[in-house]
Amino acid sequence: MSFGCLSQQNSSKKDKAQHEMKPSKNDDGEWDLTVIDTEFDYFLNAIAKPISQYSESFLKTKNTFLVNEWNSYYSTGQYRNIIESGIDYNPRENYGIKFEYKLYQVFAYVNWKYGLRMTGLSGSEIRI
Repeated sequence: MSFGCLSQQNSSKKDKAQHEMKPSKNDDGEWDLTVIDTEFDYFLNAIAKPISQYSESFLKTKNTFLVNEWNSYYSTGQYRNIIESGIDYNPRENYGIKFEYKLYQVFAYVNWKYGLRMTGLSGSEIRI
């Protein structure tokens, strides 16, 4: 699975490269996240719960937990075939509800498409 806003950073060791998904601002000055997966837009429009079902504080709390879980999987090499990058996310940053929603749906999408169960997802978001 590939995500937009990826940057490749060389660590102090020449043989090791670290990938991170970083939020970026769009032309309107809003935080945005680009997901490069042909099925993600379908998931977002046809399967995901609408943004009106969530509050920004709920999403921020969930995303903080889920990003930590995701980055833990990434750093240990767990789910290497699914998780190809870490996520650079600052819970103190005000990203806005649209960004928080889209990020949360990335985790729900990974569960839907690949069956990766993340403990931070709400029960109603988990694929059976």
